[in-house]
Amino acid sequence: MCSLCSDCQLHQKKVHRQCRKEIEKQKIQAKCLEEFGTERRDQLRNESILTKSRIEAAEKSLFRREVEEDDSSGMFVDQAHEMDDFEEEEEDGFF
Repeated sequence: MCSLCSDCQLHQKKVHRQCRKEIEKQKIQAKCLEEFGTERRDQLRNESILTKSRIEAAEKSLFRREVEEDDSSGMFVDQAHEMDDFEEEEEDGFF
């Protein structure tokens, strides 16, 4: 067996440490999966999807209200979209 230079030895030790950490992380993940089970994971995922869809629905509802208010002020829907785009660009600092 040949001996390694000090840099190669340090690199080899580093790689071994990273592998041990990764193996330990996988063991912990497997333990958590066994503890909570796939049903609980699916339930949590479905809850997050449901929450996301509720947020999107609320944003759409708010957008509809804004468009309706703009319609009552005499603006056309296209003008309302242009105003929204302009306001977003101002907030982003483009103007």
